[in-house]
Amino acid sequence: MLRPLRLLLAIALALPLAWQGVGCLGRACTAIGCLDMFTFSLVPSGARIEDGSYRLQWTADGEPSECAFEVASGDRCPSWARQMCVIDSSCAGVGRDGAIDLTLDDLPEHVTFTLLRDQSVLAQGEDDPDYDASRPNGEQCEPECTQGRVAIAVP
Repeated sequence: MLRPLRLLLAIALALPLAWQGVGCLGRACTAIGCLDMFTFSLVPSGARIEDGSYRLQWTADGEPSECAFEVASGDRCPSWARQMCVIDSSCAGVGRDGAIDLTLDDLPEHVTFTLLRDQSVLAQGEDDPDYDASRPNGEQCEPECTQGRVAIAVP
């Protein structure tokens, strides 16, 4: 009779500890990293951005800057670049759906921009970007990252 009582007592003591462990598993955090960033997203009005020499000039919170890059297609692209590639640039990368993303590592409150292709102005504008916070490891987990984007239509 004493043996079943000890077994029940051991189960009764272990059950709250096991339940607490299950609760911790529900809040486990992963180790995904993320960065605070602002992105100019150049979005083609057609199937893709046309070949040419591009320059994006911008002012972010009063600080002017610019970036030059060349867009090419066909034989000038590496085999992994399907329809279009960015060459001769350290500041641009092909994004999703044929867009080209230029990313800044700061979070400006106000931006103005001018986009040129082969010395002709394609687009000009200004914006007060909206930013979204995300927690890729879960709502209760760090890090929290802030990201914003301004889309520029490229004719």
